[in-house]
Amino acid sequence: MERPRKAPWLAGEAIPLLSAIALLAQVVDIFHTERGRVAAIAEAEARAGTSFSREIVEAFLAAQAGAGFWDVLAGDAVAERVLALDPAVDAAEVYEVYLDDIASAFADVEDTKSPFTADHSRRVTHYADMIAEEFGFDLQHRRWLRRAGLLHDIGKLAVSNQILDKPGKPDEAE
Repeated sequence: MERPRKAPWLAGEAIPLLSAIALLAQVVDIFHTERGRVAAIAEAEARAGTSFSREIVEAFLAAQAGAGFWDVLAGDAVAERVLALDPAVDAAEVYEVYLDDIASAFADVEDTKSPFTADHSRRVTHYADMIAEEFGFDLQHRRWLRRAGLLHDIGKLAVSNQILDKPGKPDEAE
């Protein structure tokens, strides 16, 4: 059974900058892990001007040309290297609105991963909030539930689009 077509999803310049960077990083990682450096670069270049803005792809191409870019990814110490990075900003108190923005950004990335899930996380969030309101949840609990709705599909980011967009159920290996 073929999946029904949905409304167009965000692509190129319409994807918020931070979401686009994270999404391109994910695509590059998947292709690099599955098929190697050349395939990762080719996939990024193929999506320039369509899935991603040319500017974002050009930034990736410049970064990957730098010394050691691919060496770090090929080694066993990726987690240590990431944790050793200096923070981009000074430590600051995290505000509720900022946490909401972070959850929203992740939802944008989740939902732009596939044409079949465009705005799905926002709809789930809306429905959950309406139900919570009917139950009389206070505003803080509703806020937490909205964040959960925005993040409920975060695990999808670790799944290849070849599996997500495949018609039917995944096989045992997938």
